[in-house]
Amino acid sequence: MEHVGFKNKTFESQEAFHLILQATANPGKKVKFMNHNYSQEDLHISSVNIIFTLLDLDTNVFIQSAQENIISNFIKLHTGSPITKNKVESDFAIITHGDLDFESFNDGLDQYPDKSTTIIIQIQSMSEGEDFVLSGPGIKNSNQITLRGIPHNFKEKINSNSSKFPRGVDIFLTCNDELISLPRTIKIIN
Repeated sequence: MEHVGFKNKTFESQEAFHLILQATANPGKKVKFMNHNYSQEDLHISSVNIIFTLLDLDTNVFIQSAQENIISNFIKLHTGSPITKNKVESDFAIITHGDLDFESFNDGLDQYPDKSTTIIIQIQSMSEGEDFVLSGPGIKNSNQITLRGIPHNFKEKINSNSSKFPRGVDIFLTCNDELISLPRTIKIIN
C-alpha cells in the first residue's frame, strides 16, 4: 500500500526535518512550519509535519485523544505506522487532551536510551499562559517559554524526567504551526 504523506516528499520532508532538528538543538525556541498544505481537524499543523517526517511502518504510535479513531486512521493512511494501546511499546505518543504521566511510557535503557518514547503534546498556546524558565544543554544561560494547556504538574514531570538521564522521554510541544522541543536533558528552573 502506498502511503500519502507529503506530496513533494523529498523537499517537504527535508524542510520539516530541518525545523525539527533546529527545535531540538535549541530547546525552548519556537520554530514555525511554513508548510500548511496538510490539515487534519484534530491535529495541529506542526503535529502533522512531525508525523509525516518521523513516523513510518516501523514506528509504534500511542494516541491519547477524544478523536483517537480519526487520528489513528489518519496516521495509518499517511505513514502506515502501527497503533498501539500499550504506552511502553510506543516509539511515539500523540497527546491531544487529558493529563499525562511520563512514567508510564518507555524511558529507554541505560545502554539504549534512544529506545524511549517521544511524546508529541498538543497545547493551546505558546504565547500566553504560564511562564517557565528552562536550563540545560543547548541553552546558553536560560530560556523562558510561555505555555497554556499543558499537563498538570508539568514542571515536576519535566524535572523528574530530566533526573533519569540518559534515560527519559523526549517531548515535542505543538500549537498550530509552532513547535518547541524539550529533550530529556532540559530542566525547568523557575
